[in-house]
Amino acid sequence: MASQLTDQKPKTGIRVLIVGGGFGGLALAIECHRQGHTPIIYEAHPQHKNLGDTLMFGPNGGRIIHRWSNGAVAAAMSRISLNVRDTGFNVRKYDTGEIIVNQKSNYRPDSPMFNGHRGELHEILLGTAEPSSTPGYMKDVKEHVQGWDPLVWKIVSKTPEEKLSDWKLLYCDPLPSWVSGKHGRVCLLGDSAHPFLPTSAQGASQAMEDAVTLAVVLRQAGKGNVRAALRAYQDIRYDRVKAVQKTGEDKRDAWHEADWDEVRKDPTKVTWRYAGWILSHDAEKHAEEVGYDAIKKASLVRANL
Repeated sequence: MASQLTDQKPKTGIRVLIVGGGFGGLALAIECHRQGHTPIIYEAHPQHKNLGDTLMFGPNGGRIIHRWSNGAVAAAMSRISLNVRDTGFNVRKYDTGEIIVNQKSNYRPDSPMFNGHRGELHEILLGTAEPSSTPGYMKDVKEHVQGWDPLVWKIVSKTPEEKLSDWKLLYCDPLPSWVSGKHGRVCLLGDSAHPFLPTSAQGASQAMEDAVTLAVVLRQAGKGNVRAALRAYQDIRYDRVKAVQKTGEDKRDAWHEADWDEVRKDPTKVTWRYAGWILSHDAEKHAEEVGYDAIKKASLVRANL
């Protein structure tokens, strides 16, 4: 994929070792190539496994993808994505399947959105999907969906048991630091630094923002100032990530604690609220604008340690 990119900047001499070929790792490899670095990915799983459920890239993530290979990657993703921008999506009551509201939006971003199967979208980035290492059991699934709309069990019961995975939803606040302490030449991005709830619909997009920000500040700092670049990357991203995480918490609470009698009276109580400050963000442009100052600040902090 990286060899197809046409907007590569001059070589920086920086080699970036990336552990993990998920969306964040692949995005970082592509962005490092664009910014003139040499990325090397280490991935434990040698074969692609088409695992996972639906994944969404908001316009803030789609904006980044659209710049790769003159839009070819975005075009490939669009072909296998659901067009929820025009058709909207249904919010259903879990136990009856009753459609509470069909939500459409007048929000028309200037960059694409992608909604599709995680494994297929990941395959387009020419990587290896991150599988769950824990097997799942149909009896456990059946127990968990007791009391739900019978259609749910009819669907999930068609899954071959040998392909069933127990995919945990893990969540925590952002780590206090994403950068290694003593030497400061190792950093985290994506879920390893700040896991997102599915209700945020931003986990993959925020990993994309991490990737492009890190690649940009590495170029700006240069080979001799990598430590300051990593600190600058964290400084640029940290507060935004934490704020976006909070939207997932708020949305989870609104959906999981909904008073359905009140929702029937006012379905907007469970509609998706599009946050312009999240979706309109251009992470690459922002990093270009604030990166040098952030690097300078990080360099001064290190000099005073």
